[in-house]
Amino acid sequence: GSDVAPIPGTSKVKNLDENIASLWVSLSQQELNEIAAAVPQHEVAGSRYPESIYKTTWKFANTPQP
Repeated sequence: GSDVAPIPGTSKVKNLDENIASLWVSLSQQELNEIAAAVPQHEVAGSRYPESIYKTTWKFANTPQP
């Protein structure tokens, strides 16, 4: 959705600067259409983890409150 933005990890300042500079990139409608055609949403949408691993993530941890 329009409320989701990827946050790329980085270990070098140069890469962080490039990530920040991407805020000023503007794609045309044609470019957006080309990206959408090359990477169909149904092929990349979904959970990050398979169900068997998802159940072991922090969301299901039984950690006491501080």
